[in-house]
Amino acid sequence: MNNLNVKYGKLSVLNNISFELKSNEIVGLVGNNGSGKTTLMKAILGFLKYEGEILFNKNKNYQYDKSQMQKIAMLLQENMYQNNTALFNLSIFENLNTFPSSKVDLKNRLSKYNLPEDKKLRGFSFGMKQRLRLALISREGYDLYILDEPFVGLDPIGVIELKNYLTELKNAGKTILISSHQLTELEFLADRYLYLNEKTIIEKNEIIGRRIIISSEIFDINKVYGKINEVNKNKNRIELPYDLNKLYEFLCILSESERSCLKIHIEPTLKMKSGVSE
Repeated sequence: MNNLNVKYGKLSVLNNISFELKSNEIVGLVGNNGSGKTTLMKAILGFLKYEGEILFNKNKNYQYDKSQMQKIAMLLQENMYQNNTALFNLSIFENLNTFPSSKVDLKNRLSKYNLPEDKKLRGFSFGMKQRLRLALISREGYDLYILDEPFVGLDPIGVIELKNYLTELKNAGKTILISSHQLTELEFLADRYLYLNEKTIIEKNEIIGRRIIISSEIFDINKVYGKINEVNKNKNRIELPYDLNKLYEFLCILSESERSCLKIHIEPTLKMKSGVSE
């Protein structure tokens, strides 16, 4: 990808993005919600107009070549046919391929993901719909996998199984691009990271540490506790260095009822090639 630019009307969404994906690797595309991760993936798939150049197998016109597009697996958070069954949805997507899978194979794929073949999607939970999307890409013949937030809606066992499957694909020589706004989902899985920030890509290749994330949906943490020397902040979120003493200092300020309203978790941090951390 060279100098990619995407606009919605006059609004610039992605600016001057360039990177390369290689065989035998899993690349994490990370960034906050609304940073443009899905837009970037849709551009790769040819769903959006863009300026710049995208090549697949050295072919810049691959988006108009059915045989090339059939080598790309896509998992996007798009609506499916809600009033039809899982088997019907799977069959529709399979029929887009030159050599669609047999009905027996489709049923086996639904069974693998513990999905009923005759139940309409309007009765599916979000997690079930996500597993159906995974069933759509679980076939032979793909070289490139474009996966938008694939871990959303999966239970812990499902996450582990998907990570194992993606590792198998990588070891078989496939190329995988996975988006996530949660870096923890990609830790120990991705070989390198593309950080999408302020409409462009910053390549980062190493996890260098941890930070403590404290958030609340009940009250404005920073308004009440502005004296804390946080690393970063917004209305309902504070980022602290991975220092348990700093966390203890913060918690001691709070009342018991306020502490019960907090969510606390630990996130990894990335290092850019230039050596600057995020």
